Amino acid sequence: MASLWKNPRSKFFIACFTDSKGRRLKRSTKSTDKKAALKIANKFEEESRAKRTARQARQVLADIYKELSGEESASMTVKEFFASFIEGKKLEIGPATLDYYKGHSKRLQAWLGDRAGVDISEITKQEITAYRNAVAGQAGTRTTNNTLKAVKAFFAAARKEGLLIDDPAADVDTIKDRSESTRRPFTLDELRAVLAEADDEWKSMIRFGFFTGQRLSDIATLTWQNIDTAKNEIRLVTRKTGRRQNLPLPASLVAHIAGMTTADDPKAPLHPKAAALIQAQGRAAPLSKAFATILEAAGLRTEKDGQKTGARTAYELSFHSLRHTATSILKEAGIPQSVVMDFIGHDSADVSAGYTHTGREALEKAAAAFPAL
Repeated sequence: MASLWKNPRSKFFIACFTDSKGRRLKRSTKSTDKKAALKIANKFEEESRAKRTARQARQVLADIYKELSGEESASMTVKEFFASFIEGKKLEIGPATLDYYKGHSKRLQAWLGDRAGVDISEITKQEITAYRNAVAGQAGTRTTNNTLKAVKAFFAAARKEGLLIDDPAADVDTIKDRSESTRRPFTLDELRAVLAEADDEWKSMIRFGFFTGQRLSDIATLTWQNIDTAKNEIRLVTRKTGRRQNLPLPASLVAHIAGMTTADDPKAPLHPKAAALIQAQGRAAPLSKAFATILEAAGLRTEKDGQKTGARTAYELSFHSLRHTATSILKEAGIPQSVVMDFIGHDSADVSAGYTHTGREALEKAAAAFPAL
């Protein structure tokens, strides 16, 4: 017999019913009205015990929705949904993140083939799992899990829009990384060797990366209006996550900025050549390659040092290692983990939410922990 269950965190009633194989199932009724929800639950049980194809079952559910609400249930093909998703994101996210979603939607549709033309509600958990496994066969663990993260975002959005009753990607797990990470922090001596091989603009970007722990694309696109010399503070919004960072400047970086040639236009970039490259390419990959050349000149990277992770080659040292270096220095100085994460910035919105109340004094102590470079 069908029944209802109410999750305290959801406004909708959950239908509990038994299918033709005797399995007890749960499905959201998408209804806040108890009487209507029970009617849906009974209909779920009735239809689940009948022998129907998946398409027929979905049509029955659509009919139930129309009967109760007087509206047609929402419907989109996979291709239509992805086009709508990308269009809706254009004003919400930066160009790099938009390219991230565009790339993942294009690759998933290519893998689905003709199935990209079916209603998005017809995509199954088995297909999402198979896609994850196909990616894992050609790429490393990080790339595979990053792909799955994007896929989960797509289907979660589709469910939020009422296009799905159940999210086929929700219970697909990430794969475990059984290899050790190749990345490590720089030592101070290694950083000095790198600085010795860098030109003036790269010297500046390396110092900014070391003293702030920010990503290469964010360092490359800094402008003079991001720097508040009166408060010795740097303010920016990260390109990757949209996180707002207000960071006190370590004394060595203050001294470095004082020696830089300022511009009359506050919107002028601190690092003109790097900023122009980011603007032209829309990504930091060319700058990463240029930094790799500096590492090679400093004797800190050779071709044989790389470790293949699927289609990519990972190295112990890269510009991103400056982020690891800053993190290590702060932790070794005894700075609390929450302050370290707030200073460096964290990719996860859920985790970062716990760091938004870090006080200015704590951040200033973090900035003071950096050694001179």
